[in-house]
Amino acid sequence: MKPVIVKWVDITSELIWNDEGKIKPMEFTSIGFLVEDNDDYIVLNDTDGEWGQHTAYPKGCVKKIIQLKAK
Repeated sequence: MKPVIVKWVDITSELIWNDEGKIKPMEFTSIGFLVEDNDDYIVLNDTDGEWGQHTAYPKGCVKKIIQLKAK
């Protein structure tokens, strides 16, 4: 599996009462091992192996995938 950094955005909500608050989607950074990359989503694992936490990111939320180089 390839180690990567993923820059992605998520939904943001805020309770605003009589105010024109300006909110935008929040940006996040995740680091992991790329398990799957298809037209609809990517999957990252937090460990380099079969076991660990898998997280799926819809492609519409992913801003950038940066491949890391292993030493």
